[in-house]
Amino acid sequence: MPILTTAGIGAVAGLVVSSWQGFKDPPWEGFFISKFVRSILVGAAAGCIFFYADAAGIFSIDNLGVLAFAIVAVERVLGESYKGFFRKGAHAEYFKLLRSLGVPDNNRFVKLLAGCGFIIGAFWLFWLLARWLAHLVAGFGTLSLPGLIIGVLTGLLVGTGGALKDSQFEGFIATKFIRSPIVGAMTGMVIIHFSTSWFMVVLASIGGERVGVELYKTFLKRHVRGIHANRPIQHPVWLARRGFFALSFGLAVAACLALLFV
Repeated sequence: MPILTTAGIGAVAGLVVSSWQGFKDPPWEGFFISKFVRSILVGAAAGCIFFYADAAGIFSIDNLGVLAFAIVAVERVLGESYKGFFRKGAHAEYFKLLRSLGVPDNNRFVKLLAGCGFIIGAFWLFWLLARWLAHLVAGFGTLSLPGLIIGVLTGLLVGTGGALKDSQFEGFIATKFIRSPIVGAMTGMVIIHFSTSWFMVVLASIGGERVGVELYKTFLKRHVRGIHANRPIQHPVWLARRGFFALSFGLAVAACLALLFV
């Protein structure tokens, strides 16, 4: 498999993320091409890393669609880490949260260390889940139930992270919290039938959960992010231009789904 193939798949996966962010943020923040392209570039870079990991035998890429959804998960871990730990200045979504966790916002070195620790810890946890998933599959002798269990667990991880971040602005919403493990369970039950690379399955379950939840809350429900709640729309022109991002999201997700069957 050429590296350009995995990089291109990564770029499409990054476009999925850029599209949902482009749909919900510009009416309040304005549109920045650098922000829109960032997730695409991160996705392409992640595709290259996966290529070399596969070539080195660290894990195998046996399904291109699973790869695409796995890259969505990787981009989200890196994207949220950038906002919380690596960018200069405080981000409104993470300022209070990190301060409550004892991470000083005015000490960049400590923030960088904490960010590296967060990334390493996240992927170590995903690796442990992948090893456990292998034991579950061997023990049950079936795929759907292990996929459901891993999907619930990864969904709980995502839901916990979202609750920590969003409850600062809108309080804890139980129905919103349980949405991630429910969608994660459905995603895990499907994804596990397309790959035997369990680390990729764990990542793809997270990526699929993110895509499913964002489809519902961003494009169907058109939920306003907690950080923008009660804030006036500063750039109303981007309300009229949202259709572009809905189209790019739909096409990118369709491409990822089609790759499952290649």
